[in-house]
Amino acid sequence: MRFSRDRRGQSVVIGTVILFGFLILALSLYQVQVVPQENSDIEFDHSQQVEGEFLDLRNAVLSASRTGAGRSTSLKLGTRYPQRTFALNPPPASGQLSTTDPRELRIENATVEGDENVVAYWNNRTEMDDAIAFDTRSLRYSPGYNEFRNGPDLVYEHSLVVAEFENTVLSRTGQTAVDGDNRIRLTALDGSVDESGVERTSLDPETLSQSRRSVTLNSTGNDPIVLELPTDVSTERAGDLESEWRDRLGEDDATIEDVTVAGGTVRVELTGSSTYRLELGKVGLGAGATATNESNGYITKVSTENQAAVAEVRDQFNNPVAGAAVQVNVSGNVSSRLTDDDGQVSVTPEGSPRVDMSINDGAENWETTVFQAGTVGSGNNGDSINPSGETDVTLTDVGLDGNDVAQLQFRNQADEDRTFQSMEFTLYYRPQGNTRENFNITDPGDGTQRLELRSGFQELETPINIPAGATKTVTLEFDKTVNGDLLGVSFEDDLNRRSLYLAGLEGEIDQPDGGGDGSTSTSDIAMRVDDVTRRNTDNPEFYVSYDTDVTFDNIEVSATSTTSTASDSISSTAGRNGVFLSPTFGQGQEFEITVEALNGGEVVANRTILTTADTQNPTENDDLSQGGSAVLDSSTIQDRTQTNRDNVRYRFTYDVSENGPFSEVQLYALNRNNDGASASEARTGRSENNVDVEPGFGANTEYKLAILVVDADGAVIDARIIDDPADGTDPV
Repeated sequence: MRFSRDRRGQSVVIGTVILFGFLILALSLYQVQVVPQENSDIEFDHSQQVEGEFLDLRNAVLSASRTGAGRSTSLKLGTRYPQRTFALNPPPASGQLSTTDPRELRIENATVEGDENVVAYWNNRTEMDDAIAFDTRSLRYSPGYNEFRNGPDLVYEHSLVVAEFENTVLSRTGQTAVDGDNRIRLTALDGSVDESGVERTSLDPETLSQSRRSVTLNSTGNDPIVLELPTDVSTERAGDLESEWRDRLGEDDATIEDVTVAGGTVRVELTGSSTYRLELGKVGLGAGATATNESNGYITKVSTENQAAVAEVRDQFNNPVAGAAVQVNVSGNVSSRLTDDDGQVSVTPEGSPRVDMSINDGAENWETTVFQAGTVGSGNNGDSINPSGETDVTLTDVGLDGNDVAQLQFRNQADEDRTFQSMEFTLYYRPQGNTRENFNITDPGDGTQRLELRSGFQELETPINIPAGATKTVTLEFDKTVNGDLLGVSFEDDLNRRSLYLAGLEGEIDQPDGGGDGSTSTSDIAMRVDDVTRRNTDNPEFYVSYDTDVTFDNIEVSATSTTSTASDSISSTAGRNGVFLSPTFGQGQEFEITVEALNGGEVVANRTILTTADTQNPTENDDLSQGGSAVLDSSTIQDRTQTNRDNVRYRFTYDVSENGPFSEVQLYALNRNNDGASASEARTGRSENNVDVEPGFGANTEYKLAILVVDADGAVIDARIIDDPADGTDPV
């Protein structure tokens, strides 16, 4: 049997084999080249997404510290790849989020100023640790991508987020640890986080100590104040991290002397010739976070308003502690009270006894505060006649200016300011003729208020403030002669204490050197108050510019709350100057901003402006520009806020005239309504482009934007101030 040699089917078989080979080759090329590239793109997109979520987490931590309002955030740890019919994917790309072990953050070569208990507590902390020290952690996200080779680790520490690549480090946010207003703001991170995988994980920053108070820091021996901030960034990247910190701190900031990174620590040296405000907070993340309490804190006197003894308990981060147990001792009667939400205890005893308040066992002097007898209690409602005690306002002299103008000179013997808030024309005796039924009390601004005899207490339209140790003259204008008559007037002060002053009217008053009554007209002292309060951190701040031509040997500039003990003051020997005043707390409170000129210890001129610590400038501000002063020629402000990330940022560009004395420009982005963060920058160049001021959180809330031009003496001579809603749209 013979078989045919027919070859007609061979071409089909061979074609099929070749086609199948090409298919296998194509699938192989797709698997080797296309799939990795597509997966790399997916991983890159995830890297961008997780960076945005990490920044949201950073903002939530800062918000929890500064406002007490923690908000839930989430972070997608990894990513999955799409299913493929003819190709294989690697396992899903996972990521890890973890906190480091706690390390010590230190503030070295610093001393704290304040009242007795504040100083005692912080000095003890400094002596024990040779620094102000507390533990904190860093937070790191590490991706485990299969294809995207340049995905960075993200590290959060001390308000800064950095992206750590294999060969460099780049910052992704600004820092708020040190700002241009000599403010140090540090938040300790506590708790343990150790999450890994692909899925989304939730994180809820918990406020453990809300940053609501600050203390004043000065250097020891005028040497630099040193911040030692632990870092989790690789030691191989120390040089890059140092460059980022230098850039974010601002190399032109006069307060920064040096920045170095070595041995896992960022070391920032601040000039020792400046005064700083220190704000601390603590936030928990994950498991094992420990809330603060009074056990390692102190108690301090706050006020004696409305006859009440008010004390505040603060934790080791200097913030109020709610629910703290306070032992109250009133004349041997001991009781226990719990602090309110503001960390305060208020006691109004019967009579005017001594009141002692203590926490813990009261063994340390900063664990007890004392209100001396006569300073609080219902017994202070009664009138005292011509008081003369060490803490009283005394009537030191009486005289006449002509025959129908009486002048009463008062001196404040206390170590804190006093304010007469109400007044009564109590009695009048005239040996012959008709009694005088009324008078006008005049104020330094040439205003008058009429008081009628025996018509009760009237609230003074212009309260009479007498600084500690100072003298003030009150002028009363009558319609007819009062020479030789007896006058009785009563005042109620800011502690609700009433005092009756009796005086015979004759002779002339002995004026302090330079004449006047210590409460001069605005022609003697010109002043301007710029309210740069940080409302969300309860930190009133005022930049006070002044100019005077009276003869003096010292200038005292002060900010004093009319409703609490919050205050700050600075002495100067310059007749024209500008100074920062930073009371420790009291945003939203009314403050008396006072400039006093003293000669030989006596007040020869003063000026007071009342303003509320709410970022709004007072209307009584003077124009301190002079002939030939520098002016703000032009300026632009760009709103670069990222609303989707709740990240507020403004970009300033300005030009100051080439002529005229000049020292700096101050730039501010201040949250108006206490629902966002604030920030500022200072620049010494007459022209600057693209200066970023980054408050952080607070998108879609109202901001005050200010450009202040400061002359060589330190006085603000020109300004641009506008409002903007921080919505990403440039202001008009």
